[in-house]
Amino acid sequence: MKRVTLKDVAQEAGLHVTSVSMAMRNHPRISSATRERVQAIAKRMGYCPDPVLSALNAYRHSKQRPAYQATLAWINDGPHRPENEMPWWYSDYFVSAQERAQELGYKLEEYCIPDLKMDGVGISRMLSSRNIPGIIIAPLPLGRTHTIDLKWDRFSALAIGYSLIRPRLHVVTNHHYLTMQEVITKLRSLGYERVSLVCCHDNDRRVNYAYTAMHWVDYYQQPTSRRVPPLMFKEALPTQEKLLRWYERYKPTAVICNDQKITQMFVDLGIMPGRDIAVASARASNPPGERVHAGMDQNGHSIGSLSVDILVGMMQRNERGIPAVPNVTMVNSQWVSGWTVKED
Repeated sequence: MKRVTLKDVAQEAGLHVTSVSMAMRNHPRISSATRERVQAIAKRMGYCPDPVLSALNAYRHSKQRPAYQATLAWINDGPHRPENEMPWWYSDYFVSAQERAQELGYKLEEYCIPDLKMDGVGISRMLSSRNIPGIIIAPLPLGRTHTIDLKWDRFSALAIGYSLIRPRLHVVTNHHYLTMQEVITKLRSLGYERVSLVCCHDNDRRVNYAYTAMHWVDYYQQPTSRRVPPLMFKEALPTQEKLLRWYERYKPTAVICNDQKITQMFVDLGIMPGRDIAVASARASNPPGERVHAGMDQNGHSIGSLSVDILVGMMQRNERGIPAVPNVTMVNSQWVSGWTVKED
């Protein structure tokens, strides 16, 4: 059977092949009525893009240095900070997103909502006046219910992580449930039987309760002698008294934490990680020059660059506004060996 081409669709629609190509890509220069008509004709005729030609075009574009396309906005609901006080996600998410944007011909600029001193209408007007077509919502500060009220129909937008409560946008994030499952499995494979979780409620909420969900699944799969309930707390960190009381009562042989300050708290209590207890981080942060902390590398650089890839694709398809069905794209983690977990 002869393959249906764009030229065939163009002839059936009575349009130039360039117009049909733009309509199939949801280009904003083609009216929505024409786009819908062309796409209906293409579907009826059984048209589908030639995968070999698409791959060739992608290869050709990858070899060309892209010209400047547009500026994208990175929206942060916290105040601007000096470089040495940047939040944990800055070096992972923002820097890699900025680098990927540059590779594709875009510029990524950060906008801190508290510093702008504008409401949603004002911010939307400012972004539109600067011809910014796409927005990435950064992870938002802990302990607050987050809604951001912009004129969303003007922009393609997505969020990193689950901290944006409203509106529900497409999300790029780590696969936190699988991360927790893998770190538990790793610790048990190393011989640690009494494995538990030490975590702030707000941090668990930030990952859509994936940490406690997986912990309790594992908890009830273990015999009673191996079950250790998690230490959860409302504050950023537990008090030393609370941590010591929990440790002495339940005698865990390994703990998983989301904040590596917990490791130092054990040291201060005279309980040495890597010797007296294994401490693995669900989000291992290992700055250059410091001892490597064992745990899960959540591949934040991949999350940052992938968020730009998805956003640019949305802009090319002219997908704006709040999606009817928000998608979640999850990135897997990798185990990192370190001094806090003895492996031999």
